[in-house]
Amino acid sequence: MREEYLRSVAEYRDRLEPRMWELEGQRKWRRLARDLVPGYSFQNTGVVFVFRVLEESGKLKEVKIITCRVPPGTWINVHY
Repeated sequence: MREEYLRSVAEYRDRLEPRMWELEGQRKWRRLARDLVPGYSFQNTGVVFVFRVLEESGKLKEVKIITCRVPPGTWINVHY
């Protein structure tokens, strides 16, 4: 998503990231990355969040995720 949306969209501003961190604190998922991507969309900086969902026990689920950068502004996620 565009980084600016975290400030300019009322539904996200001061709500989206705090909720993400709250879910991490509840051991629902674990944050693996929060990356800023220059030129993500129409030369605007993007922010990419990567989380891994945890099992009820708080342990990591066995999920393989591959994320690779292709032409600027394009991401491909393959889940298997």
